[in-house]
Amino acid sequence: MEAASPNLLTLDHCDYYFDGQLVEENGYVLNIQDRALALERPVNIRQEYRVFADTVPEEVFLLCETPEIFQILVNGKSIDSTPTGWMIDKAFQKLDITDS
Repeated sequence: MEAASPNLLTLDHCDYYFDGQLVEENGYVLNIQDRALALERPVNIRQEYRVFADTVPEEVFLLCETPEIFQILVNGKSIDSTPTGWMIDKAFQKLDITDS
């Protein structure tokens, strides 16, 4: 039987920093915006996600909205933020991170 869609892993927890200062370890990502807005000033946000896998598929993609406005690193290496397509919704741009 063939899968109807590729496997997906939602990244919904991360360590996040405001202006270089750790705000929360393993925090829920939907809280980040409200906490940044509460500061009532511009803030530089950095998010660090951790994923551990015993097996990695032949192709791996990161889905991201507006990837061109972010600096994205995978395993400490900057990746090309040029989309290679989209998935589910045209807003979810696919970035190939297979070799990262």
